[in-house]
Amino acid sequence: MSVVSKQVGRNRSKKKVTSGTPDKPGSPAFDPNKPVVINNEDIQRLAIRDEDLAKLRKSFEKASSKEAEKRLYVVRKSKPGVGVERSEKPTKQVVVARPAPPNAKLKPIDYSGPAGPRYNSDGSIVPHSLLGTVRDFVEVAIQRQDMRPDSPAAAKLPTYHPNMEIEVEKYHRPPTSYRAPIPTATNQENALHNWRRRMADRKRQQGYISRLLQKPPDRLVMNQDDAYRSMQERRKLVDRAIPAVDYGKGYRVGSEFWD
Repeated sequence: MSVVSKQVGRNRSKKKVTSGTPDKPGSPAFDPNKPVVINNEDIQRLAIRDEDLAKLRKSFEKASSKEAEKRLYVVRKSKPGVGVERSEKPTKQVVVARPAPPNAKLKPIDYSGPAGPRYNSDGSIVPHSLLGTVRDFVEVAIQRQDMRPDSPAAAKLPTYHPNMEIEVEKYHRPPTSYRAPIPTATNQENALHNWRRRMADRKRQQGYISRLLQKPPDRLVMNQDDAYRSMQERRKLVDRAIPAVDYGKGYRVGSEFWD
């Protein structure tokens, strides 16, 4: 009887406690398969409709169909020198060579450069300022019309008169009381006559060339071979004297004097 009475008392106390608090609504069950959709006025405003796209397309077509506007502007181009004193036109200086009067003061010529000859105070050419003779230089300059024939340099040259007389001495055999006959195989008399005839032709040709070039015969190129032997002899003397001055000449590469 005591156990039953205790349980009845507990049930009464629970009923008293629960009878004072209101019932809370239960939360709906969450379904993961059901999509969550948000739909209100703000979302409806952001929606894109076909009518809006059609209006936008029509406005774009109207804007593209219009031609670009053209405007004309007047630009003033200022001329140079407007408002400022105009500069003078550029002038061109031309140097004209004219013969100086006889009483003109001559400037002292003191030129020692590599180009051209040097002149003295009287107008003659300095011989050591040319590579060659003064006569050859003046003759070539007159032929090329670089120098006038009446210039002081040409007037100072001595006149050259080539001697065109060619003297050929005739060989005279000394008289002999007896002359033994010389065999034909060893007879050189015809060769001697041939040599004399050739030498006479050579001198005659030298005279013609000398008269044509207005040069003495000893200055012709065909007579320059006469000094070849003496030049070779001097060369041998120099070659023999070098070992006495410099030791080792000819014993190493590059020590040869004439190379």
